[in-house]
Amino acid sequence: MIYAQHSVKGNYHQAHGARDNKMMKDILLSEFAKLIINKPQLIRESLDAANLPAPANQTTEELVASVSLGLMRSKKFAKLLTEDILKSDAELNADGTVSAPAKKKISGSGILAGLTAGAAIISGIGSLFGGTKKAEAANASSAAAAAAANQAAVKANAQAQAALAAQAAGLSAMNKTGDNIGLYIGLGVGALLLIGGAIYYYVKVVKGN
Repeated sequence: MIYAQHSVKGNYHQAHGARDNKMMKDILLSEFAKLIINKPQLIRESLDAANLPAPANQTTEELVASVSLGLMRSKKFAKLLTEDILKSDAELNADGTVSAPAKKKISGSGILAGLTAGAAIISGIGSLFGGTKKAEAANASSAAAAAAANQAAVKANAQAQAALAAQAAGLSAMNKTGDNIGLYIGLGVGALLLIGGAIYYYVKVVKGN
């Protein structure tokens, strides 16, 4: 599900309070998909700031993979994307319009300061993309426990990556449909104007009225 205009902070807080794991997952996937499709350069900046590979010529599918793996491997990257999500949320005005985005400041903290929603979102990211299990593997008391945690992390990340890829593909298709509808409307209006002009010419010139 693609969440459109809404309060990410409010919706996530509500889902977190109700322990609605599906809603929390849907909100995160929706927000990350919107960043990937609408703000890919911002994603690359955040990857670079977290010392993760960020090639400029990545396809959408490759960017999805980079985001998914980055969210498992780097808590700083998770913080940066959480900032981006909450900042975009703050840009939504009361009347539903969106303010011009402020210049991005990559710091790893910023808007997260004092926001309990930020900590909840980062925790949700860790659970969804395998970062929590990855941390467990690093702190495991035995090789067997570390291997099991790593396996769980890889499995969770693969599932999250597939879900994020589906969300991004769906949003991209929606954007293209919207563009095509606008084109078709424009062509339709143009055709009506031509038909109207032809009728006017026939009445005035051919019939002499």
